Amino acid sequence: MVFPLVAERPVAPSVAIDYDEHGRNGLLRYESFNVNRKAAVDDIMDALDRSQNRCIFIDCPGGSGQTYSYNTVYDKAVGKGRQVACGAWTGIAANFLPKEQTANFLFKLNPADSNPTA
Repeated sequence: MVFPLVAERPVAPSVAIDYDEHGRNGLLRYESFNVNRKAAVDDIMDALDRSQNRCIFIDCPGGSGQTYSYNTVYDKAVGKGRQVACGAWTGIAANFLPKEQTANFLFKLNPADSNPTA
């Protein structure tokens, strides 16, 4: 079933968030990293505070810890009170992320639409 595009911005449902728990989980995972992985996570966390160059693309071979790092960054950011939206290109990849959303669902994209500007 194909749904039409929506005109309004997606609204996050109001859910109680335990910022302290997210912060603890992020710190616990972060402490398990080696020096190189900590440096990567630190760079990503620093990017959140910049006004420019905030897009981060993680590309590694399967099994090298991207999802573990991704979830660490998510928990650390939420623990600092940041609003974070997670999305993946495929449903299988989304299963490993918080809230399990594909990019199509997250941004209300319609992949069956032939409009190349969407």
